[in-house]
Amino acid sequence: SLDLGYLNMTLGVTLKVIPTGDTVEDFVLVENFNIFARLTDVSLDAVLFLAMDQDKLNMLFLSDILDLDCLLGTFEAAMFTNLNLNMTVAQLGLDPVGEGGLEEDIDDLFDTALHLF
Repeated sequence: SLDLGYLNMTLGVTLKVIPTGDTVEDFVLVENFNIFARLTDVSLDAVLFLAMDQDKLNMLFLSDILDLDCLLGTFEAAMFTNLNLNMTVAQLGLDPVGEGGLEEDIDDLFDTALHLF
């Protein structure tokens, strides 16, 4: 179980729209932006099932058990049998990154489309 009072996250995203039709070939829309979120009352509950090789485990010395690499070598399988994540989204936002922007790209799109007629 993990409980946090809050968690701030930022995710950098690049959106690229590439035309696939025959009418518009040269225009590629590329947008970079950050999505940020402030989460509160974050709680994570997990139940993990681990299967260990009994023979390998019996061959370990006490010092080997304290060594993470040796201990991990005894695991045969790991599986989450239950995973619950609860949170409140206190703040969510979107910030454009870089020069130009969506408005400029949409203007270019319309200019390119009008040249087709």
